[in-house]
Amino acid sequence: MSETLFVRLPPAAEPGAALEWVLLDEAGARLEHGVHVGIAQPVVDTTDGALPPAEGESAPSVLPKGRRVVAFVPATEVSVAAVELPARSASKALQLAPFALEEQLAGDIEQLHFAVGEQEDSGKTPFVVCAHAAMERWLAVLQAAGLSPAALVPDFLAVPANPGHTVVWLEGQMVTVRPPGQWPMLLDAEPLEAALELAGVLGAVVPPHLLVYAAEPEHATHAVALEAVGSQVGSLRMQLLADGPLAALAVSALHEPPLTLLQGAYASRGASTGRMARWRVPLALAATLAALAVGGQVVDLMHARSEAKRLDGLIADVAHQAMPDVHKLVDPRRQVEAKLAQAKGRSGADGLTATLAALAAARDATPTMELDNVTYYDGTADLQVKAADANALEQVRNGLAARGYTAQLQAVPGTEGGPAAARMRLSREGAAQ
Repeated sequence: MSETLFVRLPPAAEPGAALEWVLLDEAGARLEHGVHVGIAQPVVDTTDGALPPAEGESAPSVLPKGRRVVAFVPATEVSVAAVELPARSASKALQLAPFALEEQLAGDIEQLHFAVGEQEDSGKTPFVVCAHAAMERWLAVLQAAGLSPAALVPDFLAVPANPGHTVVWLEGQMVTVRPPGQWPMLLDAEPLEAALELAGVLGAVVPPHLLVYAAEPEHATHAVALEAVGSQVGSLRMQLLADGPLAALAVSALHEPPLTLLQGAYASRGASTGRMARWRVPLALAATLAALAVGGQVVDLMHARSEAKRLDGLIADVAHQAMPDVHKLVDPRRQVEAKLAQAKGRSGADGLTATLAALAAARDATPTMELDNVTYYDGTADLQVKAADANALEQVRNGLAARGYTAQLQAVPGTEGGPAAARMRLSREGAAQ
């Protein structure tokens, strides 16, 4: 079962500071929670050997190890800005952020760290900005506790979103307001009505529906103000944080992971080792599947080559049958194509068509001529011809000669003055016979 350890750093935390933590399973159920009280606190690598709670504590204070770690950092130490950027990728947006936000931020840009969120429907790209010094301090606090975070999240970004309600999160002296589909905003909660008016909750044309989260102390502090606010909005629902703010923030961040500050130069400072350990078995399985896939492709390739050799043999056999006069086959396919092209050419002006045209002309000149049979091969025609007499056959031969053909007659004797028949071999003058 995958478990995630959520740790919350207090404002201005230094190494050894007390860290509130909660351990959730993958479904969001709380397994354990407690407070890690700094480097003097004993730490064990198991959740089964928890120390007995001190007087007044409701949970063990042993910090579990070997889990994925998400650390919440104080919203009061970060700033939020949004700007329109031409860049679509996060890496390019991070490169442009210092120049695009320079006028909106106080202090030396070189001393600031930028983390980019997903571009909003308005076309603006949101950024979270904090000091490099704060990043280094937070990482040092976690390192002192033996933790390598997979994500470093400003706590107010984990305030639950609600598609039908504006969420109001009361904690300490601050209030976080999160309208539907928008980033949360952090304001001073004193006075509460003024803060909600500044956030656009009060005085809106269409009064919103509010969902208020608060622990028992904050609910008691703002009870009168909340009653007054309830009469100015569409509706107001109250959600008491019985298990404390951290548990609710952790569940929200588990289901919809918010932006992490571990970007840019800090992207490699997270729990890379822990992530690789979690993915070692899936990666091994993926490598095995890849090897099997490659092996299958090799087998297919070998089979294809064997089939190609078999087809080459069949082509060679057909080529020998089609071209018995060709004794050496270098490239059967090309040789057959050349032979077909040659035959096609001969069927043109110097081929069978021309020969038949010459015979037709000879027939017109000698009406008594009869053609019994024609055999044509490789530019030569063998004919069986009949005519009224031998003179008519000679007239046919002369007519063909006038058209550029050589006609060899093998006369068949007939009755004197009667019909004559002959075998005639006809070829184009200058062609091989």
